[in-house]
Amino acid sequence: MSNIEVKSVNPNLGFRPIWSVMIPTYNCAYFLKETLESVINQYQGPEKMEIWVVDDHSTHDNPLDVISGLGNGIIKFFRQEQNVGQLKNFETCLNLAKGKIIHLLHGDDFVHPGFYEKLGKPLLHDDSIGAVFCRHEFVDENSKLLFRSKQLASQQGVLPEFLSTIASKQVIQTPSIIVKREIYEKIGGFNFTLKGCEDWEMWIRIASHGYKFHYEPQILASYRLRETSNSGSSHRTGRFVDDVLECMKIYLRYLPIYGKERRQIVKKAKEHFIQYSLFAYYRMKNDYGDYQSSTRILFKALKLCYDFPSSFRILKEIIKCHVFFIFFKTKKIAS
Repeated sequence: MSNIEVKSVNPNLGFRPIWSVMIPTYNCAYFLKETLESVINQYQGPEKMEIWVVDDHSTHDNPLDVISGLGNGIIKFFRQEQNVGQLKNFETCLNLAKGKIIHLLHGDDFVHPGFYEKLGKPLLHDDSIGAVFCRHEFVDENSKLLFRSKQLASQQGVLPEFLSTIASKQVIQTPSIIVKREIYEKIGGFNFTLKGCEDWEMWIRIASHGYKFHYEPQILASYRLRETSNSGSSHRTGRFVDDVLECMKIYLRYLPIYGKERRQIVKKAKEHFIQYSLFAYYRMKNDYGDYQSSTRILFKALKLCYDFPSSFRILKEIIKCHVFFIFFKTKKIAS
């Protein structure tokens, strides 16, 4: 089975909270206090919310050092006996969760006041809604704002034709979305075969099964960009391009959209990630001065090109990058 199996909660369990806030961690204890405090400040009591930290056998820090000073015992902790990898750790998170709603909050991200109150209401009162998400922002290692996600609607509510939207571009970051546990039970969790973009494929799969997505336009979650994270490594190597193409290959097997609209979705998705590749390229080059990684990203991005203009756009940036690099090296030698 390629998708994580999420087992049903034992019916004899009796008491079940509404919320399971599941926080996977791996060598990110430095950021964990901010993550946990953002949840604890919205804690609704044990009858409504459980909070778990699920550690993938961290080697550089100990999450317990952070947990012990917070929450007065309300935070549960599980540590893998050995490093199992991100997706196996997610599997543990989903199966440990006993709540009706699961919020998978990475150990370096955080939520804003009102997140659980505003996002929980529509999910609990409409059986046709499978997930609720909000607008989010991107922050750096110091929690400094980098940029905000695009606003998809001015008013909260169910987004029409969302399957086409989410299959065309990744508009959801994991800390900004909550999902009914029964959805994971019915259609499975994240796809084990993906090294990245597993979240994007998950949201597409939920939408393709006919579940509605409710949107909150207020920014209530922050996604952290940092170089030592899994996504940071993916950026440096350009691996995210391969992940995108593999994800598209998987979801096109079950996407219930055909003909011209399907071709348009593929084109829009590739264009979206070409733009993302250019963003990653400029960030590596300008913010970190990493010309090797930035050039690697551009060469990888050529795999996303779908016509001559899109190819030319990337090739032009490759030439500019090489010319600048040669000029910089020449100037450095001359001095």
